[in-house]
Amino acid sequence: MRRALVFLLLGPLAVAISVTMAIVSPAGLDPRFAELFAAVIFVFTVPVSAVVGVFDSWLARRLPVAKRVGLVAAAGAIIPCVLIGLSSHDATPASILLSVAICGAACAWLCAILAEGPGLQRSLQGYAAALQAKSNE
Repeated sequence: MRRALVFLLLGPLAVAISVTMAIVSPAGLDPRFAELFAAVIFVFTVPVSAVVGVFDSWLARRLPVAKRVGLVAAAGAIIPCVLIGLSSHDATPASILLSVAICGAACAWLCAILAEGPGLQRSLQGYAAALQAKSNE
């Protein structure tokens, strides 16, 4: 539940705020445009974040956090760039794809760290759980 909340709410919200601050604030545009821009970015970021969240939950069962966050950040950079490239028929400039990749990687990295939770221990499964139960007896 925590992983879904982080990846479906916190991730897109962080991207929407950071992109809006980076694009709208220096240009001095109307604040109403900033709100609309943030809402559009949030809506387009939710499906990408959901896919990265599924990838992170799959990796969470196999890898510890330190090894997993790099792979999740790479997925957060690659997936939006591929989707933009496919939807725009390769007409998107590289400067925009680079900023999308950096924001996606940073957001996915942050979500992977926050989804694990501070100090939470993973529950033992399978053979390790059986050994732990036997040693407690």
